[in-house]
Amino acid sequence: MDCELPVDLPFSINEKRKTMPPETTCATTETTPDRKGPPHEIIPLVTVTSFDALAILLQTDKRWGRYAIEEGKANQLETQCARHGIDMPRCRYYYAGLAHEAFGDIAFAYRPEHEKRCQGWANPFDTGGVVLGKMRPFHTRDWRHAQTDRRRAACEFIKETRIGRAVWRRAFGKFLDRCYGGDVRPYLNGTPPKKPCPSEVSSSRQPPGEEARNLDRRAWTWEIRLECQPPLERGLLFWSCGWTRKTDIIQQFTNIDGRTARFPAVRRSALKEVEKMWAGPSIAQHPCDALQEKIIQWMQTQSP
Repeated sequence: MDCELPVDLPFSINEKRKTMPPETTCATTETTPDRKGPPHEIIPLVTVTSFDALAILLQTDKRWGRYAIEEGKANQLETQCARHGIDMPRCRYYYAGLAHEAFGDIAFAYRPEHEKRCQGWANPFDTGGVVLGKMRPFHTRDWRHAQTDRRRAACEFIKETRIGRAVWRRAFGKFLDRCYGGDVRPYLNGTPPKKPCPSEVSSSRQPPGEEARNLDRRAWTWEIRLECQPPLERGLLFWSCGWTRKTDIIQQFTNIDGRTARFPAVRRSALKEVEKMWAGPSIAQHPCDALQEKIIQWMQTQSP
């Protein structure tokens, strides 16, 4: 099916459009067949949101530069670092293989193709936790009387340890080899990396994942930030939410009239297909836990 859709746009509406090849295929849920490969090449990107944020995005047909799918503290990296003259682009946030309930109750897991046409960065830890002082070496308790210095140092640390989007999977593969013996299963289950585990990135400070006092798995979970707005359905592998919430979300998809530039008829049809990829939680199970189980199962079938 041939059609023409807008290319992904950067977040700032004042920023000039990035040079990208024209779309040759529709932004539908159709994807390349699953292929077996090393864990670092196929591990899904995962993002978690709330219904309100998702509904605003779909109802208004606005670009994500103005209405973020993430809420709360997701943009703290940009705002905190800007106060210290350190530029951090507006991004969409993902984890490599982790659905974390701290960010909402609707979780999406994507194949690598979701990121392919985007610029972006990765860090081998949660940048929000670092800049907000939730983990060492930048924990607020260790910088009681120097919070301004702490935030500046945290932003500098994030910038010097970031890895380009085009090469992050290769670096992640080396991380798995060094810290987990090449086995992705303990990483997906939240097991801390073995110590010592030399970092892939160079810094004068110890990365959060190597600090024994950091017990939250986000200290060693890789974060990926995309400087563009991929369609929600591009490369979608699985998604999860509560049973009642699912009905609300599908209704949002149905309400799209298919006549606007961002939501042409082909995208309306594609969003309807999203329902088939739903991974429903069991009774009393959080949707993020249901999606995490699905990711682990899928990785076991895809890895050689």
